Amino acid sequence: MLTVIRPIYLITVLSLFLFVGIALGVETVREINWTRVAKSGQIAAVTLVFDERRDAKPGVSILRTQNSKSTPLTATILTIANPEIHESNYALIGSIRYSDVAGKGYLELWNHFSSGEKFFARTLGTFGLMDSLEGTSDWREFALPFMNKDDAAAPEKLVLNVVLPGRGTVELSSLKLIQYAHDDDPFVESGPWWSDRSAGLLGGLFGCVCTIIGVIIGLLTAQTRARRFVFVLIDGMIVLGVIAIVAGLVAIVGSQPYEVSYPLLLVGVILTLVASFNRHTIRLRYNERQAPQ
Repeated sequence: MLTVIRPIYLITVLSLFLFVGIALGVETVREINWTRVAKSGQIAAVTLVFDERRDAKPGVSILRTQNSKSTPLTATILTIANPEIHESNYALIGSIRYSDVAGKGYLELWNHFSSGEKFFARTLGTFGLMDSLEGTSDWREFALPFMNKDDAAAPEKLVLNVVLPGRGTVELSSLKLIQYAHDDDPFVESGPWWSDRSAGLLGGLFGCVCTIIGVIIGLLTAQTRARRFVFVLIDGMIVLGVIAIVAGLVAIVGSQPYEVSYPLLLVGVILTLVASFNRHTIRLRYNERQAPQ
């Protein structure tokens, strides 16, 4: 027997893929897990410890590089042969924490090409994702991007180093190698999607529209009329709720302010839960009315 896929589920899935693809515009080429890397023998000179962060997955380890001397240290912690990159722009991203770093340390990504050329990217900035490693910092995000010409050959090897001019400890979470097109640069900072005042106006307007739709659904259900139209409205509210939740998560990932992410998540959760619960109740109402006496 063939199973018919309900339009609501198809629309929801397609909307999720479309929204996430447009919002993020990046592709994960490879995820680097330090436990697997350690088994390959690449990082014998450093230490693996379990990630104690509350949001970390159980058993996930972090990589710790420590320089106990006052002399400079350059530790190669990762080598990616044949990274399978096909876009001209790519980056190595992750989270980093460091303590008591003397001087200005940094992460260094060497990009090796078949022509024999090699180029580096270093976290020697003064703020943001490419900020240098100085003193002590709790977990923060970092990025080592590389931008090449559109017609340039792909790199054949990537090498990641931790460089410390003196004493200090550096810890890295699991990493991701991502790639993206020029028009989808994920490191270009953008302003808020809307202001706090606009969020209030949009919320009020959205509340009015949902109230009107709810009244229509309630009246038609009470009279058990226009069953198909009622379920189209309910399914539409569920789809909008799911899209709002995804948009809220994307806003969080994109470092949008509270007045952007919170209303999206709140509206999405309320719409999805309320509409899903009432859908079952309304279905029972119509079925009871249409059942033979």
